[in-house]
Amino acid sequence: MKYALSLGLIGGVVVVWLGALVTDLQRRQQSSSAPAEVSERTLEEPIGGAATANVTAAWPNVAMPDRLVAPTGRSAAAGESLDPDGQGGSGAAMVGVAAAAGTDFNGVAATPDAAAVPGKASTPAMPGVDAMAGEGLNGIAVMPDVAASTTERVTTAAPTPVPPPPTTPAPTPASTPAPTAAPTPVPPPPCAISGENCAESRCCVGAGEQCYEKSPGEAACRAECRAGPDMSAYLERSIWSCRELGQRTPGRVAKVNWTGMPVPSWAKQYCSSGKDNCQMTRCCSEEGMQCYAKNTSLAQCKPSCMPGPDLTDVDGMSWSCEEIGPRTPGTVLEPSVTGLVAPAWVRTQCSASGENCDVTKCCSQDGHQCYSKSPGWSSCKPDCTPGPQPEDRADESWSCRALGPRTPGLAKTPPVRRGSFLVVGDLGAKGGSHVGSMRCRMAVARAMDAKMSELGNVKFVVNVGDSFKDSGVLDRDDEKWDKAWRWIYSEQLRSVPWYSVYGNHDYRSDPCACADVEAECAQVNYDEQNLEYFQMPGTSYFRAFPEIGIEIVGLDLNNFCDASVQTDARGPAELVFGECAHTGCVAKCVKAIRNRTLEALDLFFKRTKESTARSLVVFSHYPTDYFTSSPDFLRALADNSRHNITYFSGHRHGVDNASAVSIEPNKYWVVGEGDDDRCDADQRHGIVVGEIAGDSSITTYPVFVDGG
Repeated sequence: MKYALSLGLIGGVVVVWLGALVTDLQRRQQSSSAPAEVSERTLEEPIGGAATANVTAAWPNVAMPDRLVAPTGRSAAAGESLDPDGQGGSGAAMVGVAAAAGTDFNGVAATPDAAAVPGKASTPAMPGVDAMAGEGLNGIAVMPDVAASTTERVTTAAPTPVPPPPTTPAPTPASTPAPTAAPTPVPPPPCAISGENCAESRCCVGAGEQCYEKSPGEAACRAECRAGPDMSAYLERSIWSCRELGQRTPGRVAKVNWTGMPVPSWAKQYCSSGKDNCQMTRCCSEEGMQCYAKNTSLAQCKPSCMPGPDLTDVDGMSWSCEEIGPRTPGTVLEPSVTGLVAPAWVRTQCSASGENCDVTKCCSQDGHQCYSKSPGWSSCKPDCTPGPQPEDRADESWSCRALGPRTPGLAKTPPVRRGSFLVVGDLGAKGGSHVGSMRCRMAVARAMDAKMSELGNVKFVVNVGDSFKDSGVLDRDDEKWDKAWRWIYSEQLRSVPWYSVYGNHDYRSDPCACADVEAECAQVNYDEQNLEYFQMPGTSYFRAFPEIGIEIVGLDLNNFCDASVQTDARGPAELVFGECAHTGCVAKCVKAIRNRTLEALDLFFKRTKESTARSLVVFSHYPTDYFTSSPDFLRALADNSRHNITYFSGHRHGVDNASAVSIEPNKYWVVGEGDDDRCDADQRHGIVVGEIAGDSSITTYPVFVDGG
């Protein structure tokens, strides 16, 4: 009886507690704005079967243990009934098992604020309550916020999230003053105009002007400023720091015209003159002068300065030429160095002609200056114009940037010659080996040899044809190569190429008249290194000399041989080469010579369009008066719009530049030796010399001989 009374008291306490819990749940549900989710669960199914599934479905966020503690002290697998008698009643006893706070007597975690009522007579797990041995507290896992009954369906509401507690703003201390409005920003001062102080605004209205500081708190807008005395102030001397304040105003500004200003009245008193050191004064008293620094301790007033040694200074130490202070107003007068004498140290410390002056930046020769060709190479010259230089290759340009000052004194400037050449024609004497007929030729050969030695830079010889009178050579083994050429002209003369063309007499016995290919021609030589024969890479050809800026063009125009001078209207295609009658292939010869003449004209027109040389040396065997039936050819010879053309010919056995048709503004020469026992008394015989100047122009003149 006593035991039953104790149990009844406990049950009453539990009932009271459950009532309070239900009341609290209802109050929370009413205060929530979210709609409740309602689900039904029947708890009459076995705990280990469908009931477990129902619990899991109703509260998916509640972790269910994999195994539950059975009333008999063993573990029950998920889905197994925890009712030992399978009746769902209250007879399940839990011996020696204590239910901890928040758990039921089956060992399953119980959620706070929940109770479970398993079977018809069940007692919910209570936090802090121990189950006594033999009690029928057949507990099941208690689900959140739900009180379950085993005899009826229970409608439960979904858990309602608890709103966070309201935030109460911190009270404002009574001593904190109310916030005040921000002060209105003061607009910056407007930019200064000319004459105003810009120290505060630090900007200028005038286009391209900059605010320069004179002293702290005082500044002005100017186009330019050099730290030191203000040379634009005529009456009053003032010193400017010229520190830039702010940014320069965009736009162009006219440069200060210092040459049009007078020298300040105070300059003579406060500025340096002559060789005085101007580092401290930072100004010069003489018109147009600028203070330039030599090093950190010495500066002098000069009209100009180039970094490097000063060739009027007492030593060869270099000048930095840093400008100190402003230039004195007035005209800059550069002194002439031609009347000065270079100091003694210049001869030993500066570069000589032909040496690289990149490092010394000065020249030992009077009147010379160091000019740059390209990075790493410079040379001393009297003057320099950007582009090819007379003493250098015609296809290489110079920048002509001056390095250092000009050496005092007057430069000796002899004419610069890139090279030269000799022109000769009608070499062969009648009979070929008759001693008497060689007198005129020998005189010409001696004159050529002497001129070559005098010039010193003959590049080649031009031979205008009729080299072997009267009938040419048969092949390379023909004895005329020795008798008519090698034995007549010195080894020095034959040390340079002889560029030649065929004359009318050269075709008579030469297989070239009947050859299908030019390689069969006895005088044709394609080997540039073989100087034992003429250089003739074809009957018509060209050769460029980019290093001296010229190009030679040799033409076989033998189809003009029988043209009636200045009256024949037949063109090169209608004319017939009469010398073919002396060959064994007249018809073939006529066709071959006609074709070669037409091909020669095509080559000439092509080279006038494509050549990059400044000067063209064009030659054939026939003077210009043989081409009156080809006016296009004569006009092209006279055209100097792209090239300067000098035309050489022979056939007349004399030397002149007045007997043929003019091609002015270009020039022509007829060149020929005599071929009799002596040089003809009524003709001038000899050679023509061509000198190639530094600008690749060609100067020509004759050298006459008297064969006696």
